Amino acid sequence: MGTVINSFVAALLSFLSALAIANTDADVAAPDDVNLPQSEQLSATGSAQNINSDTTDNQLATEKLAANLKGLETFKSRFVQFMVDKSGAVIQETQGRFLARRPGQFLWHTDPPLEQVIFSDGSLVTVYDPDLEQVTIQKMNPEAASTPALLLSGDVENLSASYRVEYHFKQGVEIFSLIPKSNDSLFESLSLKFIEGQIIEMRLRDSLGQKTTLSFTEVQANIELSDEALQYPIPDGVDVIRE
Repeated sequence: MGTVINSFVAALLSFLSALAIANTDADVAAPDDVNLPQSEQLSATGSAQNINSDTTDNQLATEKLAANLKGLETFKSRFVQFMVDKSGAVIQETQGRFLARRPGQFLWHTDPPLEQVIFSDGSLVTVYDPDLEQVTIQKMNPEAASTPALLLSGDVENLSASYRVEYHFKQGVEIFSLIPKSNDSLFESLSLKFIEGQIIEMRLRDSLGQKTTLSFTEVQANIELSDEALQYPIPDGVDVIRE
């Protein structure tokens, strides 16, 4: 593949476009605890209410997460993405816009100077890199599209089979921590933050120990999204690679 999509973007775009997403109008600043390991970030809730003590409680957490993720047909927002290395230093910050419509259509556009456009019709993924003047077209990767999509399917049984879900609540913020049960997962851990049932942030730790935080802003949910809005005009003369 000529253009690389990092594991976070691959997983994120797959499951965000799969079904429903909760929405938020809140503006989210850069995380103030990026230097904490994932486990410390989640335990830092102190006296937070936890639903993770046994199988029954884990099922309740899973059902609560599924309930939060149901119900919306389209999603449009700005995003801020931070990538953090093992030492906790921010190594990359990007911003852009994201649109999704079930089942499986999305457009992810990162702003310059690290501009990249990724869009899908549900079966093919097109990646346009303006700096390389290159377009890569490939089938949706089943590894990226299947398991993460369970997060938004509302299928509690499958969600429980794939992830161990923990729940924390403090000061109006719900945090769901998902630990994949399979060793073949795209990520080691993923946390989702909600306020009043609306998603405001996702954090992922990949197999290399890198942590990525994605904050959603200017969110609009269940609005009309045309086919044209979910596509991007590719300039003439760029190299096209089909895989």
